[in-house]
Amino acid sequence: VVTASGLATASSDVWLGFAVEPLAITVLQPQASFGSRNFSCLAGFQGQLFLLGGSGLNDVWSSPDGILWTRQSTTLFTSPLNFFTCAAVNSTTLLAIGGAPPGTRQGVDQTSGSADGKTWAVLETGQWGTGRSYHGSAVFQGLVWVIAGMSSTQQPLADVWSSGDGVTWSLAVGLASFSPRYFHSCAAWNGALWVVGGVSASTALLADVWQSTDGSTWNSAVSAAAFGARFAQITVGYASRL
Repeated sequence: VVTASGLATASSDVWLGFAVEPLAITVLQPQASFGSRNFSCLAGFQGQLFLLGGSGLNDVWSSPDGILWTRQSTTLFTSPLNFFTCAAVNSTTLLAIGGAPPGTRQGVDQTSGSADGKTWAVLETGQWGTGRSYHGSAVFQGLVWVIAGMSSTQQPLADVWSSGDGVTWSLAVGLASFSPRYFHSCAAWNGALWVVGGVSASTALLADVWQSTDGSTWNSAVSAAAFGARFAQITVGYASRL
């Protein structure tokens, strides 16, 4: 499991964790060449790690090992966006999904994609019915899923969408069983999609965990997890653990 850059303070370090007891953390690169940033997005694609944007930047970097990084593009979006998600679909397209211009919460209704991480184009606009930022994404059953987030009118959402190519999106459920939220985390693990924590419509922090095997029907796994209420975390399914 690899993580790059951070939230509270912009950084450029890269860490590697192994799923053993206790969790072993190793610094792979204390000062990566992509420079300090936060709110970036990290995805595995075609045998490499790709780091997209962050801190209002519009670039794309890749690495075969988390140590050496190469800049692939400076035109990720037409203009920079924050609070987007990224995912690889069917090993053919790397997607950058939604997001909001720096300094705003007015998300865009847009998906951009690239076949190589170098050349990017807008694949679709206007399919979700609202702009979206602070949402969650995961790859599950060969589809990319977009879950909840904040609308362009700054309203928390509880809808779920899926796509097999980033071009055509299908609504799985307009109002899921979990409460509307943003700044949550999502993962695909153990045959299900998972939604963890986030911020509610009343701006309260959440500590609940939800799961779905089809993206439409959602069931509560725990209403108040032991880790406590939080937002902007990352959830990863690895080996036998979430």
